[in-house]
Amino acid sequence: ESGVDQLVEIIKVLGTPTREEIHAMNPNYTEFKFPQIKAHPWSKVFSKRCAPDAVELVSQLLQYSPGARPSAAQAMAHPYFDELRSPATTLPNGKPL
Repeated sequence: ESGVDQLVEIIKVLGTPTREEIHAMNPNYTEFKFPQIKAHPWSKVFSKRCAPDAVELVSQLLQYSPGARPSAAQAMAHPYFDELRSPATTLPNGKPL
């Protein structure tokens, strides 16, 4: 697959990027026309059993504009990872992290 094919697959989930988002991804990318597709709701992308914190984190990470994404440190501080920071958390075999 080409980069454009991959972007079309991403558009199927995130929806068509705005001009501003395209510019944020690549300021030199001005000529290509994308299909106009609405974003797919995260509730339909992920199972209902998926933790809401996980869906929220993924939705923050999967942004077209690099500046809109959290940094690695911000992502690791997300509530999704709170359990890992708890001293009471153990591995499946019962040993401490």
